[in-house]
Amino acid sequence: MSVSHEKKQNYYFQIISKVIETYFLERMPVSVNWVRLSADNSHLFVYLEFQFSQKKNLAKIIKAEKFIRLKFGNLLEGFKVPQLHFLLDPVVERVEKIDKIFSEIQKEK
Repeated sequence: MSVSHEKKQNYYFQIISKVIETYFLERMPVSVNWVRLSADNSHLFVYLEFQFSQKKNLAKIIKAEKFIRLKFGNLLEGFKVPQLHFLLDPVVERVEKIDKIFSEIQKEK
């Protein structure tokens, strides 16, 4: 990944985080954990974490994708607006599984 691609990805992360927090944080506790920009800059994968009702809240975010893309595009300066894809952050599940394994190991000792 080139430096300019990483900078653009980081910039998109800041902007999409601002949009999500501005318009959705009051309705649902959500945080943008990370984003991944495709090599051709046409797709932005946004990895989200919710405190509760993850699948239900993700469905609401996906339903509002056009609105989010509009607000996201309004804040971008001189860039083509990528297609947005919202996903649950898989790292959260992995961490929970690892924590569970560690707690089982502690109980056995």
